[in-house]
Amino acid sequence: MEQRSDNAVLADLIEESIAQDEVYDEVQQKDETASPEATDPDSATAQRVRRIHREGRKEMGRPRRRSSHAADQDLEDRSRSAAIRRREN
Repeated sequence: MEQRSDNAVLADLIEESIAQDEVYDEVQQKDETASPEATDPDSATAQRVRRIHREGRKEMGRPRRRSSHAADQDLEDRSRSAAIRRREN
C-alpha cells in the first residue's frame, strides 16, 4: 500500500516539474523576442524584464546565479567542517 502512495507522490512531482519547465520555456522565449530597448541594460524595459525573470526563477525554485567567490567560500566551509568532524571522531 505504501509503495502505491509513493508512486503517486512521485507522479505528482514529475507532473509539477513538467508544468514548471513549460512555464520557464515560455518566459525564455518571450525574453529572446524582446525589443531592442530591452537589450539596453539601463532602459526601463530591460529592468522590468530582469525583474520578471528573477520573479519567475524564484517562483520555480531556481536559485539566483552565485558569484564564483560565494561558491569558493562554500567549498572552503564544507572542507573545514569535514576536517573538524574527522578530528572529533
